[in-house]
Amino acid sequence: MALLEASVDNKRTWFPLPTPSPDNYETRREHLEKSYVGSTGYLNRDIIRRSRNKVFCGYNALDGSKTALLDSLYDYDYFYLKFTNNKNERIVCKVYAGPLEGKASLMNKSDYTIKWRTSVQMNFIEY
Repeated sequence: MALLEASVDNKRTWFPLPTPSPDNYETRREHLEKSYVGSTGYLNRDIIRRSRNKVFCGYNALDGSKTALLDSLYDYDYFYLKFTNNKNERIVCKVYAGPLEGKASLMNKSDYTIKWRTSVQMNFIEY
């Protein structure tokens, strides 16, 4: 069992995702809201959805295949993610992937392929 597992075929099969660095793994529950200050100067806070899960993952070094795996998740409108939340419970959420960000740290100059990426981060947000 991996810390993060994903399913792109409606929970029929699961595959492990790379394990984030322990100091760069965070789960959070947030409200989705549309707040504004009205004409009278008071704050109006419209809660659209309560307790939406977000998983923040950071990686110190990823090779090309692991980077490609994470990058492929960005193409899906949604998929399912198994992860451990702040209460140490394994939960399954329908999520979408935020953009994959990272820096190329080791590049093969003969064919310009990237061997390693550092400071990689990707977020998974409940759909």
